[in-house]
Amino acid sequence: MDDEQSLHAFMQDFRTRFITQNSEEMMLQEIKDSYKKSLFPDSWTKKCREGETMVEKVLEFRDEIENHNKRIEEKQDTILREIAKVKENEKMNAELSENIQGLREELTRKRELALANKKANKDKLKELHKSATLFKERLGLEIRKVQGDRLQFIFRCINPKDLEEPYSCIIYFNKEGEYQLTGCDPPLECIAEYERKVRETKNFSALLANLRKSFAALCTQVK
Repeated sequence: MDDEQSLHAFMQDFRTRFITQNSEEMMLQEIKDSYKKSLFPDSWTKKCREGETMVEKVLEFRDEIENHNKRIEEKQDTILREIAKVKENEKMNAELSENIQGLREELTRKRELALANKKANKDKLKELHKSATLFKERLGLEIRKVQGDRLQFIFRCINPKDLEEPYSCIIYFNKEGEYQLTGCDPPLECIAEYERKVRETKNFSALLANLRKSFAALCTQVK
C-alpha cells in the first residue's frame, strides 16, 4: 500500500512539472513571436521583400546594360575594320588609277612617236623617190616596192655584155627611223660600211652612187 501511494505521488509530481515546463516554453515562444512581430510588422517584411526584388532587378538591368555595351563595342570594332578596309581599297584604287593614267600617257606618247616616225619615214621615202628619179632617167635605175615600205633598187647597164642584167639592193627605214640595207644581189662586203655612212650623212644620192660603183667593180672582178 505504501508502494502504491509513493508511485502515485511520483506520477502526480511528474505531471505537474511537465505541464508547468511546457507551459513555460509555450509562453516563451509566444513572447518571442510577439516580439518579432513588434519589431518586424507585416508591412516592413513586405517592403524588405520588395526592396530585395528591386535590387535583383537593378542587378539584372546592370548586367543587361553591360552586355549591350559590349555588343556595341564589338559592332564599333567591326565598323572601324570595315572603314579601314574601305580606306585601303580607296588607296589601292587611287594608286591603280594613277598607274592606269601613267600607262595611258605613255601609250599616247608612243603612239605620237610612232605616227611622227611614220610620217618622217614617208617623207624620207619621197626623197628617195625624188633622188632615185635622176638615176632612173640617166642610168636605167628601177625602183620596186616590196614587203610593205621597203624599196628594192635595181641597177642595170652595169655589165657591158648584158646591159639588162640586174644588180639589186633593198633599202628601208627601221623602227628607229634609220637607213637599213639588206638583200644585196649579188652580195657586197662593203654593205655595212655604206649603211653606216648613209646614217651619218643622210646623203642618199651618194649611197646609190657607191652601190653602183661597187656592183660595177664586182662585175669587173667576175670577168
